Amino acid sequence: MDTTDFVNSKLVQLIIVIILLLIVSISFYIGLTELLSGNISENEYSIEYTDDGLVIFQESGIEIDEELQVNIKYDDGFERNESILLHGEGDNVYISLSERGDNYIDKVELFIDDSGEKLMLYELGSQVEEIEDFTISDFSVVSEETTVISAEDYISETDMIESYTWKFDDGVTLYGESISRDFHQESEYNVELIVEDRFNNTKTEDFTINIEDESDILSSNPSIQLEPHDELSFTGEDSISMDSTDIISYTWDFDDGNIKEGESVTHSFSEQGSYNITLTTEDTDGNIHSENIRVDVLSDIVSDFEVSEEDGFSYTFDASDSEFDGDITYQWNFGDGNSVNTTSSTVNHTYDEANTYTVTLFITNDDGVTSQSELDVTTTVSITFDDDTPYRVIDVNDGYEDVIIPNHDLGDEWPEIVFIEDIKYEFINIPTEIEFISENDEILLSQRETGEFEDDSGVDWVDDSDSVKFTVTSELGDELFGYQTYE
Repeated sequence: MDTTDFVNSKLVQLIIVIILLLIVSISFYIGLTELLSGNISENEYSIEYTDDGLVIFQESGIEIDEELQVNIKYDDGFERNESILLHGEGDNVYISLSERGDNYIDKVELFIDDSGEKLMLYELGSQVEEIEDFTISDFSVVSEETTVISAEDYISETDMIESYTWKFDDGVTLYGESISRDFHQESEYNVELIVEDRFNNTKTEDFTINIEDESDILSSNPSIQLEPHDELSFTGEDSISMDSTDIISYTWDFDDGNIKEGESVTHSFSEQGSYNITLTTEDTDGNIHSENIRVDVLSDIVSDFEVSEEDGFSYTFDASDSEFDGDITYQWNFGDGNSVNTTSSTVNHTYDEANTYTVTLFITNDDGVTSQSELDVTTTVSITFDDDTPYRVIDVNDGYEDVIIPNHDLGDEWPEIVFIEDIKYEFINIPTEIEFISENDEILLSQRETGEFEDDSGVDWVDDSDSVKFTVTSELGDELFGYQTYE
């Protein structure tokens, strides 16, 4: 073999080695990419809207040392892109969003760039829910009498609606969820109700109010007579039809769940309270009229209770101030679907979640006489801090850990708190003075000076030096942006 052949042979061998190395490298790269894509595609993510932003959760799966991409698309075509890191199952990231006038988010996409291709991890739909369809049927009212009309009677979901406009064909326009007005001699009024959300989406419903002058045609005059054993006798015999037609029905609604028919009826009440009894009469021409009478039922027993101890979601209720003679039983309804019967005047109960609950107590004596009382309680989300700075949360009510959003730029210290409207919060063992501020640094609540909402009875601000307690009302929630501390 001469020198030229030898060189050519070595060159061929080198080319073969290079080709083999390229094949191995490409295979390794493809395998690594597929492995990475396979792993992240098995992760589970979710996105939720908040009042002023988004929270992105990693529900399950492994940590990926690669930035995830977030694309936020608005209804007017504007887009915003963010890059985030999530550190495995249970982690989350908050993205703050400023309002863009009447524009809203149409879609949010969470994805990674996989070799130039978009690998979709989660999609969230529109920020705006369509206003539900609703129907208002035509109805009749009596002329010269004030009539109240409420949109709540026809629309089941009113939280997203910001304005109600009622347009009457006589030129009158009224505003509000409930309205009241008098109707005069016109035979009918055509009404248009327009409801609108904060994004200017609207729904419209037309209906007719028929005006009837029934007061001069038919009158109902219920009378009441007291009989022995607290049984009352009611008669509608004085009811008359001015059309000289016969009255064909008498219906008595006793406001305690009982309804009876007949010109004269008897009824007794088992529970203390005031009852609005309604007699509705109808004559052969179809005229209908109603009249009311109030009956006050007195009792020798009086139900009364208070909260004697409160700790987060746990309460002790004390009914020892109730008035009664003899033996008594207590039936407690805690407003969350749970109830208990007991012969003790005190009872303990723990709620599962933050909310405002109406607690009802019925006390009953041996004669079956019952007295009822109610009390609203708002549970407290208690957040306990370490006793040194920087702030670090060491405990929060079970199930409410997600109100604490760690700030990844600072680790788990100086956590961001998510405030939920109409919920009571308690900051326990705060190591320094604290105050709560608006986005414009206005002081809302403070341990150092007087804040704007400290005298608001609904907020119920309590400063106990190393702890504070307050309720996030809708007005405070609109302003509340964050907290700041002082050494």
